[in-house]
Amino acid sequence: VRNTPVSLDKLDKKILYELDVDARQSLTQLGKKLHVSKDVVKYRIERMMKKGIITGFYTEVDAYKTGYFAARMLLRFYNINIEKEKEMISALVNDPKVAWVHAGEGNWDLLFGFWVQSIAELYDYQEMFLDKFSTYIQNKKLSIYHRMYQFKKGYLVGKKRSLEMINYMGGAGTVVLDSIDRKILALLINNARTPLYEIAGKLGVSSKVIAYRIKRMVHSKLILSFRPMIDLGKLGYSWFKLHLHLKNIDSKKRKALFSYVASLPNVVYIDEMIGGYDFECDIDLRSHRELRSFIEKVRIRFSDIIRDFETMDFYKAYKTLVWFPP
Repeated sequence: VRNTPVSLDKLDKKILYELDVDARQSLTQLGKKLHVSKDVVKYRIERMMKKGIITGFYTEVDAYKTGYFAARMLLRFYNINIEKEKEMISALVNDPKVAWVHAGEGNWDLLFGFWVQSIAELYDYQEMFLDKFSTYIQNKKLSIYHRMYQFKKGYLVGKKRSLEMINYMGGAGTVVLDSIDRKILALLINNARTPLYEIAGKLGVSSKVIAYRIKRMVHSKLILSFRPMIDLGKLGYSWFKLHLHLKNIDSKKRKALFSYVASLPNVVYIDEMIGGYDFECDIDLRSHRELRSFIEKVRIRFSDIIRDFETMDFYKAYKTLVWFPP
């Protein structure tokens, strides 16, 4: 839900950005980069956590490399009362297969994603959900994520984006995990800054083994990055989604659109969907006016291929992204 923005100085923003690049950096490493002591960094991070700007630290994982893939359902409600809406949202939040649940304003009322391992499982899940709630759904759109590209929040410090550093979920190849790897991931998923010694103590192995295992999962691109959970509202930002309907499109024009949108500093995700819109991106912006300006910029540059557009404003997160199925 919308919050009153909190004032941050340049150092706070630099710390946030560096954590967004790699949340497992030590206080000493952060201090050296920012030319302050580790005690100052520690104090600033703790202060931002107390203010609710940083709500935790998480690990981005490419679950596709372990045999899963993500699907998404967009819902437009029909004749639904508050009690039934709460029942639906509660069912989704408590379902271990569901990875995220967000309420939106715009063309869709609710968006949720879920993990499956086959098309049959995807179909069965859709049927199970519709058996319970189809009476209250006017329209739906089911899609499969091909790739989800993630971008760092360089806009916090006015940093120009490097397109060579793009991470994405949906990479090729398979990674085999043993029980220790899975336990390490379970500890890092919702606390990316968990110290090596703490993980080692819980798993009964040495810190060197833990460090090697984490490095191996990063090298294989199973682990994509370690990041802070940031309350955008506390920074004066909102999370918007832009859906584009395209025309006269070919691979060259699609790549040009992708490269341009990816270069814009406030873009945080670009989604490539099967059964979704022709182009989708997520943007952190301060207002609907900024959203309108962003859309106009894209439409003017690509007026020859954009047929229409839709937007969503994610005003409440009921369940934030669970990057790896439990």
